[in-house]
Amino acid sequence: MINIIKLFLFCVSNIGTWELIRRNSKISVYFLPGLTIAIQTVVLFVGGLLNLLPEFMWILYIVGFAGFAYGIYKDKGISFLKNYMNIGFLFMAVSMGIMLIYLRGKLFMHYDNFSHWAMVVKRMIAVDRYPNFTDTIIKFQEYPLGSSTYIYYFSKLISTSESIQMLAQVYMMLSSILPVFVFIKKNKIAALAVVFSAVNFILVYNIEVTDLLVDTLLPLVAMSGLVFAYRYCKRGCRIRNLIFASFYMVQIVQIKNSGMFFVALICILILSNIRKDKSILARIGSVMMPFISFFMWQRHCKYVFADAEVSKHAMSVENYSSVFEEKTAEDINLIFNKVIDFAAGWTDVWLTFAIILIIGILIFIFAKRELKNYRNVLIASLVVYVVYQAGILAMYLFSMPMAEARSLAGMSRYTKTILIAILYIALIMSVKLISCLDKSKIAAMSSAVILGALYFLYMQISFGNIKTPMNYTDDTDERMWLETARIDYGVQNQKSYAILIPEDDSGYFYYLGEYTFQTDNVDSFVVDSREDMENISSEYIFVNDYSNQIINDWIKENYPEQYGNAVIKREIDN
Repeated sequence: MINIIKLFLFCVSNIGTWELIRRNSKISVYFLPGLTIAIQTVVLFVGGLLNLLPEFMWILYIVGFAGFAYGIYKDKGISFLKNYMNIGFLFMAVSMGIMLIYLRGKLFMHYDNFSHWAMVVKRMIAVDRYPNFTDTIIKFQEYPLGSSTYIYYFSKLISTSESIQMLAQVYMMLSSILPVFVFIKKNKIAALAVVFSAVNFILVYNIEVTDLLVDTLLPLVAMSGLVFAYRYCKRGCRIRNLIFASFYMVQIVQIKNSGMFFVALICILILSNIRKDKSILARIGSVMMPFISFFMWQRHCKYVFADAEVSKHAMSVENYSSVFEEKTAEDINLIFNKVIDFAAGWTDVWLTFAIILIIGILIFIFAKRELKNYRNVLIASLVVYVVYQAGILAMYLFSMPMAEARSLAGMSRYTKTILIAILYIALIMSVKLISCLDKSKIAAMSSAVILGALYFLYMQISFGNIKTPMNYTDDTDERMWLETARIDYGVQNQKSYAILIPEDDSGYFYYLGEYTFQTDNVDSFVVDSREDMENISSEYIFVNDYSNQIINDWIKENYPEQYGNAVIKREIDN
């Protein structure tokens, strides 16, 4: 019940911030949640750099309540809430309610949560600051903390449980999708059906809602920012709109380094309207902000981490040079051909552009006046996809270690990022098409059925079965085994741990152990000899392989009273 009250207060504070923006701009209410998140993320980013993260958190929280009180004062009541009583906010409220129920009690399972994304959030919550050289468990030191910063804000004010952290990520994604409703003018029920189908697919297409990886969040936030710039940063726009656009861009680049690609698209859009515009300096200043924030983050990492410039995936000349020098001409040729083959031949790529082409056919039949816009979108999508894949190729050559580059590690996940961005545009085209069909309700409903079926068909082909955020299951049981053992045997945090596993798990147990016990004093390995057991110096030994006779014999000999336990507690002389 306490968490429900905290969630309610968080919503009140958020609405108050929305009101402050709405009353001082002419921006559609559908942009307000996403824009608010962008502003809060950037403000907290500055607070993190100044080592004032909790202080800035409370300032933002209180400002939201002040905005709510201001709305009551101006309207002499809460009549301003009617601005948020529409189909878009209803969709988001219902979606958040469903997710709140579904995510209750859920735990992180994905490998990358423990290697970085959930790890860094857990550390920020524990120490109320950005990580530094004392936090040796943070391995990807130059990874920006945009999404982590907002999850910190959301969780500290409501609950630090993993399920609430998941909910924070879902809220960011739904807020980024909300601007799609700007384009719904008529036939709202039909359009809503299409949005529901598409969003249901997008939320599980790349990253599960139970993970904090940002490969789905990034394109959604980026496209929300791009749509904002398209609508509000044309010639003669108000300077405040350019400032708002800069908040979006800073947030994007602080979510992930690859967000710089999307920032470049927004910058091109803003600068394309610079001629004969009185806001030339404002436009230049706006596009400079994400690059300034990027520089600030790089300098921050250099100051607080001694090895930041050579850490994995660090954006530095030293790191790029060392990684590239590992690769021979034969390696480069192999990687180049593999990337081209994947980018041009992957089924999901063809399915994505097939959806766009079918939308084009429907536009040709029902809304020919939109054909010009459709043509521009199609060409832009193709160009953006090609340029993005060129960037992916560069990443494998200059940033990925040899083994990962040769196997195109994560290629499908990275490609899905740009496909989600293209699907976002396809969704906008879909609802615009339906809204154009003002003369025929039958045509509108028929188009909605066709488009909804397309997204579900895409889901069927991609996953092999109908998949939704509600039926996701993870067969990974290592997390539950470790959590159960930790609780049952009263294992303390920040000690030393050895995890004995039946076979090589590619580091899953290692990172899971670091995340669970908040220390890098963790070993996970397969026991092949008596010597392996004799060399263990850890205070706690987690036994996940009692089928190994070497382990059995050693425990019987040294700790007979603990034989059969999942955890062996040892007395270690300090």
